[in-house]
Amino acid sequence: MKPTETAISQYIEGQFPSIFREEGPVLVQFVKAYYEWMESTGQPLYHARRLPSYRDIDTTLEQFVTYFKLKYLPNIQFTTSSSKRLFIKNALDFHRSKGSSRSVELFFKLIYGVSAHIYYPADDMFKLSDGRWVIPTYIEISPSPRSKDFVGKLITGVDSSAIAFVESYNRVRVKGKYVEVFYLSDLNGVFIDGESIRTDVLYSDCPKVVGSASSFEVVVGGAGFFLGERVGTISDNGQFATGIVRQVGDIIGAANIELVSGGYGYNSTSEIIISDKSLLVRGLSNGVFTPLSTVQQLYANGSVASNATVVGFSRTHTISGTVLSGIVQLGQVLSQGETWGVISDINRLGSAITVEVTDVNRYFASGVAANTSTGSINVGTYAALVGIYDITGPGTFAANSDIVVVGSSLEGVIQVSATTSNAMSFSFASNTRFTNQRSANVGLDYILPYANVAINANAYGLTKNVSANSASLMITGLRFETRMYGTISNSAIVSLFSGSGYTREPFVLIREQLPYDRRLRKYELLVGTQIGGFIDGEKLVTGTANTETGAVYLSPDPIVGLVISSVPDVSVRVDRLSVDQRFYEHDPANYMIIGEQSGATAKILKANNYDDDFINYVGLNADIRAEVFAAAGRVERILLETSGYGYEDGETLTFFSLDDPSKSGLASVSTDTHGVGAGYYLTNGGLPSGRTYFQDNDYYQEFSYEIQTTIQQDTYKQMFDQVLHVAGTKGFSSYLSVETVLSPLSVAESTIEVV
Repeated sequence: MKPTETAISQYIEGQFPSIFREEGPVLVQFVKAYYEWMESTGQPLYHARRLPSYRDIDTTLEQFVTYFKLKYLPNIQFTTSSSKRLFIKNALDFHRSKGSSRSVELFFKLIYGVSAHIYYPADDMFKLSDGRWVIPTYIEISPSPRSKDFVGKLITGVDSSAIAFVESYNRVRVKGKYVEVFYLSDLNGVFIDGESIRTDVLYSDCPKVVGSASSFEVVVGGAGFFLGERVGTISDNGQFATGIVRQVGDIIGAANIELVSGGYGYNSTSEIIISDKSLLVRGLSNGVFTPLSTVQQLYANGSVASNATVVGFSRTHTISGTVLSGIVQLGQVLSQGETWGVISDINRLGSAITVEVTDVNRYFASGVAANTSTGSINVGTYAALVGIYDITGPGTFAANSDIVVVGSSLEGVIQVSATTSNAMSFSFASNTRFTNQRSANVGLDYILPYANVAINANAYGLTKNVSANSASLMITGLRFETRMYGTISNSAIVSLFSGSGYTREPFVLIREQLPYDRRLRKYELLVGTQIGGFIDGEKLVTGTANTETGAVYLSPDPIVGLVISSVPDVSVRVDRLSVDQRFYEHDPANYMIIGEQSGATAKILKANNYDDDFINYVGLNADIRAEVFAAAGRVERILLETSGYGYEDGETLTFFSLDDPSKSGLASVSTDTHGVGAGYYLTNGGLPSGRTYFQDNDYYQEFSYEIQTTIQQDTYKQMFDQVLHVAGTKGFSSYLSVETVLSPLSVAESTIEVV
């Protein structure tokens, strides 16, 4: 719309025809002067030309403001300090906000020119379940230069399509390392460990999700716990995770294990041997039985029923079965004769008993029946275990029957002693959980199966190359494989099941066959030119010394061992930490052994083996003890409460009661998704201990309010009640005094680290 001009007198002369302007200029000037007078302040044309602007409160006449006020703001009494025009201009907002704190703020600001705050006592009134419970959610992320750019944005999991808003980005110091964390809100979906996260663009260096602790699996349940008990955790990698006991049980005759020594020569596939029955030996003669001795039951006068599952081996009956990889599944009695065999360790085939046997040539022959009438057959070395008695069928050693160790004169009488139908068990995690790891190139072939092959035979029948003979390179016929071996650590032992029903400690043994078959014993190194003292338990490595400067350097691929004990400048006893390397005397004067911790050095004069106890051979030298206990309040399930930071998937950690740290157990942790923090009340209206008051139906009620301002109540109460007070509510007021204090402002620099 074109605005109305406030003056038109300048256009008068142009409205007359030219004859009037030429012949009667006085008349034209008179009419123009008349219009100019009419347009002067206070005259009719002055107001008539301005009527459209008088409708606007910003440009209307002062005497018209009263009429605006009477129409739009009745009952409002303006003060001299108030802006009438501003209040009338915001009258619509004022009326629309009636009943809200906004209308009160407008009322005092526009009329009195002061601020006011409205307080609702119901906000601090005790109400059941009124507190707002919040559980923080976050994801641990891999380091990325783009991480800080994700704050304040929506992120998406590339694989899971989970969506969340990043509220903040922090670095938390845990176990000597920094863990980077995104704190989230409005999470929709589940982020997956290892997936990349993106905003609107996916960059190659975007951060990835590092899974937080999401669940626990109880390994060793401990004792004395109760439902609902809160537990903390102790880990080599993470910190701050907690849980709540959700299931407990009582157990009798359970067994826990203790790793006394991790030995060497093991990996995640090593054989774990655990007894579910025990044998007592009495009436010993000529010595003692040792673990893994091959035993034979003397049962000359007994008989075995046809088709029976048996354990005893009669010298008057022959037992036959099919040999599969050295394991014989006992079958029916076939004929008279003499058979030699032993109870195996923990091998089972279906529900039958398994035994290991050898033929007359003392090796396992695939597909050959294990029956013979000769008395010269010999069981394989260490084919059975004294202390390991594993049987699932009805057969048993005959009570009070005689046994004899094969190849010796040791004899005694055995009895079945402790028995359980619920044997303990455990397994190993990946090779990364083993310590002192080294790769070794080991041979897979044994010479015994080929002992009767003539040296000049056209073909030896070797597995790798059946046609290889004396004219071939040995490497073409023998199989070798690189394998990782190391020391068993506590974190390598997982999925521990304690079993039940034990009345005595079970026998636990771990065997890695290939290293064990090498019969690698401990060293006794005779040394000279020693500098410094070696420390028991420190790692020993090989290196060379610079004859001019005396500086010592590690070998590119050093031989390693563990110091057991030492006599300065005489000898050092060493545990092996290698399967395919060995310490040996060396001619060059600069060849040394070096203590990693002590820095001591010495030259090897002679390298001897010592300790003929086969139980200490590499691949069989781990020392694991089992202890039987009865436990009430054994933890069976733990619910994750808080995820903490820095945990590794599958690691075994210790959990303990937060009320009584002496109660503890073991659990493995899964880290496959986002983490959760400790929950807290964002508001405390439902907490009697919070800043809350009980309802009194006066001040503390749902429909009361209090006006807090810097002017006295009698100044505004009557007008406020007429204009803004809502029927059915009760109003209160409080006077705020304002005191201005001027003080110098100081600024301090500070650094905050989240720990």
